Amino acid sequence: LQILYEDASIVVLSKPSGMVCFHKHKTTAGKLNSEKRKFLRQLQLDQENPNQSNGSPKDNIDTNENSSTKKKKRSKKQKNKESINVDISLEDALLDYKIPLSTLNHEGRGIVHRLDRGTSGCIVLAKNDDVHAKLVTEFFIRGVKKNYVALVPFHRRDDQGSDGDDNNTRIAMTDGLKESGGIDIPVHNRPALSFYELLETFGCDNRNNDGTVDTQSSNTPTAALIKVETRTGRKHQVRVHCAKGLGRPIYLDPLYSSMPQNAPKKEQKRQKKKKKESDDSSTDDDSINAVPQCILDLGNNAQQQQFFLHASSLSIPQFGIMNIEAPLPTWWENTIKCLKEDGRE
Repeated sequence: LQILYEDASIVVLSKPSGMVCFHKHKTTAGKLNSEKRKFLRQLQLDQENPNQSNGSPKDNIDTNENSSTKKKKRSKKQKNKESINVDISLEDALLDYKIPLSTLNHEGRGIVHRLDRGTSGCIVLAKNDDVHAKLVTEFFIRGVKKNYVALVPFHRRDDQGSDGDDNNTRIAMTDGLKESGGIDIPVHNRPALSFYELLETFGCDNRNNDGTVDTQSSNTPTAALIKVETRTGRKHQVRVHCAKGLGRPIYLDPLYSSMPQNAPKKEQKRQKKKKKESDDSSTDDDSINAVPQCILDLGNNAQQQQFFLHASSLSIPQFGIMNIEAPLPTWWENTIKCLKEDGRE
């Protein structure tokens, strides 16, 4: 975990993708309890001192058991350790490092707002109840400015909407992504507003001399890096607005974009089941016509849930927090580097 800002009352962190903020009833199987905490500490000691015995005092007592029986017991014990499902939440990690957290949120101590498991980046937590209540108020009155960056396809599908859509809920149909715009469509039947800006494109060089994106260029890119500012705080807002508002689902998003076609069948079935359960799921398995190979490879090889959405900056003026930024994860940087190299070929 990377601490971006900390004082006596709050802490702002960069949450890694794949980490849940706190455990609810659906994720309690991996919650860090005393047994798992002891296992992790022993594992850390084993890694620091590989030549020393890592067994318990009882394991070191000389008995009349033969060596093969002892080996079988050790093997079984090790197998049981490896099978332990350790899913450390952000709350678990901070409490384990003795960072004080407020108790107003009974589900997750210190948690004022959330980031999805697959989303990385800025998140603020309260250290005491008084500050927690004030932060909740700031979020409620829209006194918090949140920016995200997302990696999406540059082109949208022809059937994702057009100028004639009712209430202008879709971005006007173009050959490519516009440089900026607003997205005003409901999320889970609640009003939601976002603004986006095109930061960079990948797959070819289509910048004008002044640095602006030439959307009329015949050299069309395959992927785009966009900045999204949310004016409301709905669950999955950026993910829904990219998928439904822009017609460009975030790459590797398990709910609102298609899985790579050569992904494991078990994972494909799991994601299809999730799509059926989601009211806002708007794309099918063909929703992305041409996914860059480096993203396909990442999706197939990923060991944990992660997708290309990053909470890049956070501002809470009332608390003197101005534009705290979280750097992009390494796996993002590697993918962007790969996309740039593909564009130069």
